Amino acid sequence: MQIRNESLLKTNIKRILCLILSFLAASGLLAYSDDQSWLNNSLHITLKPKLTLIFTHEFRNEELTFMSPYLANIQGGFEYSLSENTHITLLYKRQNTKKTDYILNENRYTLEAGWKRGLGPKVNFDLRFRTEGRVYEDGRANNHFRLRLRLRFTAKVEFGNLSIRPFIAIEPFGDTLTNSVNQNRFYIGASFPLGQHSAFVLNYIRQDIKNKETIHILNSGFQLKF
Repeated sequence: MQIRNESLLKTNIKRILCLILSFLAASGLLAYSDDQSWLNNSLHITLKPKLTLIFTHEFRNEELTFMSPYLANIQGGFEYSLSENTHITLLYKRQNTKKTDYILNENRYTLEAGWKRGLGPKVNFDLRFRTEGRVYEDGRANNHFRLRLRLRFTAKVEFGNLSIRPFIAIEPFGDTLTNSVNQNRFYIGASFPLGQHSAFVLNYIRQDIKNKETIHILNSGFQLKF
């Protein structure tokens, strides 16, 4: 019993050290850039073998200090597994964005389709296609549809009892306002399991939007799955 407790303690210490080092590395990556910090938390609850209830919450900040929030949203919906490798998801998001002299309120309706495939014992590939209907209140912005396609590779790396899941992804965006692909995000980071039902995610995002400056983002958050 004592040996097991010592092993768990060492594993948790390794996890904490990896999180600290990863955070410092990501912060250093953004230290001299036009940067932001995003906080994303999610909760997945399995209702039936093929049906999952999803909740997410997000804050976006104009600085790494998390002291200048300009956007917040909350989202809920359902994911249905069509097979072991495919799913569809219906989501509703309420989002508030702080502008210079008003708050932009958005109601977003999302239809998502996803597919994944194993490329080896510890490597996976998945794609996610989203159609978003963006509806704004009080006519403060033009309603439109936005399309997103994320391509992602994930892996599983083990250091003794410590398991880390690094990932890399790209996600181009297009919308009906411009009728073109006008935005792209590049993601690189890792998920750090904290237990059977939880994980901490830390990653860097580079966001390029047509005719706007590149934004460098430190994204983090907790994932809970039951």
